[in-house]
Amino acid sequence: MGRDPRARGCTPEACGFRDHHQALLAGDGMIEHAFYPVFPPNAHAEQVLTWPRDNPR
Repeated sequence: MGRDPRARGCTPEACGFRDHHQALLAGDGMIEHAFYPVFPPNAHAEQVLTWPRDNPR
């Protein structure tokens, strides 16, 4: 199996997974919401910030 030259010891499958981003919102020790995939990246921060307001407990 080939290695990705961008990362030491990283298989193409692992490096591909590494490039996917997610955001988790947690409260009271529990994950309340997972954002995956992060899309579109330029608007994602706004989505994360507004989710608690739009989804009160």
